[in-house]
Formats: sequence, structure tokens, C-alpha cells
Amino acid sequence: MILPEFHWLRVTGDPGVDDFGTEDRLWLVVSEEALDALRGATLEHAEIEPYDPSE
Repeated sequence: MILPEFHWLRVTGDPGVDDFGTEDRLWLVVSEEALDALRGATLEHAEIEPYDPSE
């Protein structure tokens, strides 16, 4: 199996505030605008759920 090229995304933002952030469980939280941009790439292995800051 040949693996695809990987890129590192260093996330420094706050979840629910910035376009990219991580929450306590270290899950990536993205804004709708960022998600639209990411959908232009391959997300076939991504699990996408709405962000609920109260969880």
C-alpha cells in the first residue's frame, strides 16, 4: 500500500471561536467556513459531527 503525502496542521485557536481549535478531548473543531474549505480536499476518512461546547 502506498500512503498519501501527509501535512501537519498546527492548531492554536480556540474551539467555537477561531476557524480551527481543539477541545478538551483533543478533537479538532472547525468553523463552517473552514469545513467548506476542507471539503475541497479528501475527507473520506473523517468523522464529522456538530460541535456542542456543553458536552
